[in-house]
Amino acid sequence: MKRSITKLLCLSITLISVNLISVNGFCDDDSKAKTAYKKGNIHYASGEYSKAADAFENAYKLTARPLLLFNLANTYERSGDFAKASERLREYLPDAPKNEKIHIR
Repeated sequence: MKRSITKLLCLSITLISVNLISVNGFCDDDSKAKTAYKKGNIHYASGEYSKAADAFENAYKLTARPLLLFNLANTYERSGDFAKASERLREYLPDAPKNEKIHIR
């Protein structure tokens, strides 16, 4: 479990730029999801992981974008909820890029 969490942290560093870029990928119709995503990033950066998870969950419900599952896994891991982190990471795995799948498993 700790090995997976360590891999998750390494991937989070790699995907920070992807997370920032993905905000621009939201459609104009998804302004609520974009707002929730931005709030999640602000809470995450402030160490407010519970609030960040709520915001990312909201954004995911609105858009079902797989990368949000990764954000959620990372957020839950930071908050110490390893069960939810593992669950969200498993949900993300089918949509993860091939080079990430090696690190996640």
